[in-house]
Amino acid sequence: MPKYLIRRLRKTDRLKWIEFYKNLSIDTIVYRHGHCLKNTDDEVCNNEFNQTSRAFTLIIENKDKIIGCIELDRFNDTGEIALTIADEYQGNGLGTILMEKIEKIARMKELKSIYFETLSSNSRMKKIGMKLGYEKNNKYYIYTKML
Repeated sequence: MPKYLIRRLRKTDRLKWIEFYKNLSIDTIVYRHGHCLKNTDDEVCNNEFNQTSRAFTLIIENKDKIIGCIELDRFNDTGEIALTIADEYQGNGLGTILMEKIEKIARMKELKSIYFETLSSNSRMKKIGMKLGYEKNNKYYIYTKML
């Protein structure tokens, strides 16, 4: 496996972030957001670069190029996570690596649980969640893990 750099997203990453999002397939964008973005620079940068103290984003890079990210939004003692991996890197274990990293951060922030929502058709995300011990809500495609 090539060497990857995992680090926190910085304001100076704006252009790399835009490039990352512009290279994602429509399916990947829909799996991440539940709908297709207009793909304007402002829209793809809005959440990540206007973070509050409750938000935290990690990126994974290969050769100075963003190839994935995971976001943690804190709501009291619970965190919502969202994962995106560039299409050509999906299926290589990078999502699992980022999920494990964000779980460690959630524990350090003393969260009691974390969860993610996904579409019923997103088999990769559901597989990662089940492998890492997340439990599916009976009614919705929400997977939760107690920390």
